[in-house]
Amino acid sequence: HSRRGGVARILGYNLRVGQIIPGTRGKIVEIHRDHLVVQVEDATTALYLPPPGEAQAKRNEDEDSKEPVESEDAREAPTPAARVPDDKNEASTDTDENGG
Repeated sequence: HSRRGGVARILGYNLRVGQIIPGTRGKIVEIHRDHLVVQVEDATTALYLPPPGEAQAKRNEDEDSKEPVESEDAREAPTPAARVPDDKNEASTDTDENGG
C-alpha cells in the first residue's frame, strides 16, 4: 500500500515499487519516507536514503573549517622571530652552517 504513488529517487533515477535499482540486483519492495525495502534474490534489506538537506549541511561545515580563527595568530607569531637581524651572521661570510 503506497499512499503517494511510492516513487523514490535513487542515483538520479525515479523508481517505484517493483522496479530493480540500476546497477544492483535489488528490487524495490516498499518505499518509505526515509528508506526503501529492497529484495535481492531471497533476502530483503532496508536501504536508508540520506535526507535532502544533509549534503548542503556538510558543504557549510567544510567552508567554516577552511579558515579557523586560531591559524591566523599562529601564522603571524613566528614571522617576526624568524626575521630578527643577527649581527654575528651579518658580519661573517655566508656558510652552510646556518642552512641559509
